[in-house]
Amino acid sequence: MQFNVGATARHDVMREMEIPAGCFTEAGSERKNNKRVKQANTRAQKRFKEARQKIRQAKLVEEARLKAREGITYESAAFNEDNIQGSRKRKRQTGKETGKKGKSKLTRKK
Repeated sequence: MQFNVGATARHDVMREMEIPAGCFTEAGSERKNNKRVKQANTRAQKRFKEARQKIRQAKLVEEARLKAREGITYESAAFNEDNIQGSRKRKRQTGKETGKKGKSKLTRKK
């Protein structure tokens, strides 16, 4: 089945399977084909193409505006810079004991 053939491809398949097409199938296929051809002709017009290009350009401008306003949100390997800078600073300890209470594994006798 080919998409560019339209609804006639359905009739070809039905013919191969020896299934007769009724009047509603014929009428529906005709309407579907007419709609498809009409849309294709509309989309092929220069006016329609220019309108699509304007919409596409407007989306690109809006995306660029938002990107400039938001700034850089992701940079390849930027997390390495944060880790290097963060590792130079030591966290201030408050004097409270951290970790689990009890004997450490190092002092245990076997």
